[in-house]
Amino acid sequence: MTAALGGKAATKDIYVKQGSDWGPYQFTLTDSNGDTVNLTGSDSFAGKVRATEISSTVLATFTFSVNTTTDTVSVSMSATTSAAMTAVERITRLRYDFEWTKASGVIDRIMQGNFILSAEVTR
Repeated sequence: MTAALGGKAATKDIYVKQGSDWGPYQFTLTDSNGDTVNLTGSDSFAGKVRATEISSTVLATFTFSVNTTTDTVSVSMSATTSAAMTAVERITRLRYDFEWTKASGVIDRIMQGNFILSAEVTR
């Protein structure tokens, strides 16, 4: 996965099986020239799931780790977190995004899309 900076956030649907671990998945950030962004000194990444973009209720959060040697970001969600989410039908369509807080304090939304939760039967 690659997310470009400085423009529209990358759009990608995420499929998660309720009660299962998701990830870790790795991605890199690229600048307007297509070059990989050096992540040394990066403050943090955050990602949340909500019913809609404007909902005030956070349904789940992602876990991030940064590898400054390879300039990659790993993102995951634990089985405990996905199990705690309420599936309202067999397939529940929610929304998510990932944001990067740069060392300068500037926040950039880098990825967004549908978070598709497949309901768990064995629980």
